[in-house]
This record gives sequence, C-alpha cells and structure tokens, in this order.
Amino acid sequence: MKRRSTVTCMASMFRSLSTSVENVTIRIDRPLGLVLAEDSEGNVFVEEVSPGGNAFATGEVRIGDTISRCGTSDDALAECSGVGFDATIDALSQSPESSSIFVQFSRVLKEEKVQVEASAVNIQVVDEDSTEMMAKALAPNENLRESLLDEKKQLYDNWGKMMNCGGAGQCGTCIVQVLEGMDQLTARTESEERKLKKKPENFRLACQVDCEGRGQGQVKIQLRPK
Repeated sequence: MKRRSTVTCMASMFRSLSTSVENVTIRIDRPLGLVLAEDSEGNVFVEEVSPGGNAFATGEVRIGDTISRCGTSDDALAECSGVGFDATIDALSQSPESSSIFVQFSRVLKEEKVQVEASAVNIQVVDEDSTEMMAKALAPNENLRESLLDEKKQLYDNWGKMMNCGGAGQCGTCIVQVLEGMDQLTARTESEERKLKKKPENFRLACQVDCEGRGQGQVKIQLRPK
C-alpha cells in the first residue's frame, strides 16, 4: 500500500516600512532656484524646486531634502543641521564670488518590505484505497511530526512505533521525503545531517522540520520513503 501526504503551506502577507538616511552632495550653480523652509528642530529643507532653475537642472535635488552641510569646496563643508533658517542662508551665501556651491542634503529613504507569516498548513493523506482530506491550522514554528501525529497519520512503521525517540532527532525513524517545496521548510539540523548523511538531500526527519511558509507555495511529502 502506498501512502502519500501533501502539506500545503498557506501564508498571510503584511507590509511594513523601513527608513534609512542617505547623504548626497550636489554641486549647484548660483542662484540655486530653491524654495526653502525650516522645521521645528531648526533644520532647513527643500519645499520647492523651481522649474528651470539651477537645482532643477541637476536632476538630483528632491522636495523634502534637508540641508546638512554646504560650502564652496566639497572637502570643507560648514555644518547646517539644526542651526536655523538664517544661519543656513548665511552659509549658502558665503563666498559670493564663487559661481557654484556644494550642498550636502540628508534624504530619508523609505523602503516597503513585504513580510510573510506562515498561518496554516493543510495536511492531505492519499492512499490506494481511499482519499482522506483533513485540515488544521499550523502556527509558525509548529513541528511537522507533531502535526502529522495529531492528525493520526501513519508516520512510523511498526519498528518505529515501538523504538522512536519521541521527537528528539536521535532515532531516525520519522523519515519523510520532500517531493516539492523544500524552500518552504526550515533547513536541515545537525541531527538530520548525522542521521541522513547517506540519504538524498530531500529526505528529512519530520521531528526536525517546521513549515516556514515563505510566500504562497506548496510542500509535498511522502511518508516512510524507501
């Protein structure tokens, strides 16, 4: 009698925003062509980039960029962070004989991250006599062996039923073969590497496997492979 188990990892996705700060130094000809404003902490930021102006021509200045430093030489920039509007304008106006100025902008970058959280596992056992379908919620990091036993699946042969180690990864009797979806499962543990070193890479010990559910996908396993 052949018996197969299909484990389908269902996943829910949620999005989060991460932020980082990038410093960009840009050489801009005078007049700059920027409308500037001050925030509550004394930082001066770009409120508007005048179309056709010199800052606009660089193609690099963005609305919301904060002026952190400036100077007529990119290796000698004066600090502008938090000094207020008037002091920043004075710094931008230094050395009026120079036709251009280097301005360092601090720019907040926002990156949307899609995170995947495993939420359920559907276990289906099919044999040559009948088709039996059962489903249960499998929480992230819940163990595959425990899930199969909870659903009354015949994970062990007769010897394994009597001699198994209870899920400690020591006996090697709960072997399953992953036919599809290895990337949805946790990696092999040290116990598996020892017990399965002569077995194919897709042989796993069910007691050492969790379903991570990395995105939508399906995992197929065969119980008691030869």
